[in-house]
Amino acid sequence: MCGIAGIVSTAPGDFGSSMKKMLQAMVHRGPDDEGEIVLGPPQCSGSVVLGSCRLAILDLTGRGHMPMQNSGTGDWMVYN
Repeated sequence: MCGIAGIVSTAPGDFGSSMKKMLQAMVHRGPDDEGEIVLGPPQCSGSVVLGSCRLAILDLTGRGHMPMQNSGTGDWMVYN
């Protein structure tokens, strides 16, 4: 099973290093791929960081890389 993580803050900030630590702590949940996105203004009023560790069992291609962006709406998501 993959691992997902997120950080939400009302203030803009650099949360990339915190997300890296979170992903490193659960690398055993998904050693095949890792990704993160840091969103801030103008996407949102504060800061949102999404991260994922991927365990590739069925889809071994890069199409399953997360976080994923919806090309139509611009929304970002991580899921399992």
